[in-house]
Amino acid sequence: MGSLKTCLQDLSPSIAKILEIAGAAGASIGIVHQNETVHLPNFGHRDITTRLAPDENTQHHVASLSKSFTAAVLGILVHDQKLGFDQPVFSILKTFTNPDPAVHDRATVLEFLSHCTGFATKQSYNYNNGGYNVATSLIEEVSGQSWGSFVTDSILKPLELDRTFVGVAVPEENYAHRYMPAPDETLTDVGRPTIANGTVKQGAD
Repeated sequence: MGSLKTCLQDLSPSIAKILEIAGAAGASIGIVHQNETVHLPNFGHRDITTRLAPDENTQHHVASLSKSFTAAVLGILVHDQKLGFDQPVFSILKTFTNPDPAVHDRATVLEFLSHCTGFATKQSYNYNNGGYNVATSLIEEVSGQSWGSFVTDSILKPLELDRTFVGVAVPEENYAHRYMPAPDETLTDVGRPTIANGTVKQGAD
């Protein structure tokens, strides 16, 4: 374990450099190995105005990492035989429409999750949010719950992620501000999240 922790600690300069290149104000990372939390490094600032640093309990907006929650709960529905990954979306979600007949009639759940809807060979992809908007509608149609409610009941509560939430709850004070880097490398605070159902995550979870 000692050598593992040393290797992880040695990655800190590289992580800090990546954050600098990306124009990120800060980050909190949690690494779990064999059910043990082995490394909780924090970088930069959670608030650049006050110069406050993040810690393992700082709450962060997860943005597109919410896609992994969407894929996971769809996997739960597949496991429960409520739908299939290879099932055409239109056969489940009758409100789904697309001007391309091939997509409208035959595009599958897995294709939307894989960003390859509309590509004939499925060897190409186009990263976008549209497919996951459809996936969210699928979850709500099949489960009878909102996306946020189903994620909470299926993932957050069973894993006891008590400080991870979905929705518009106001986070506690230890919260990482969201910044948008400008071309001149200045950072603008863009406020609390209004997308991805407000999903917020903390490193210690």
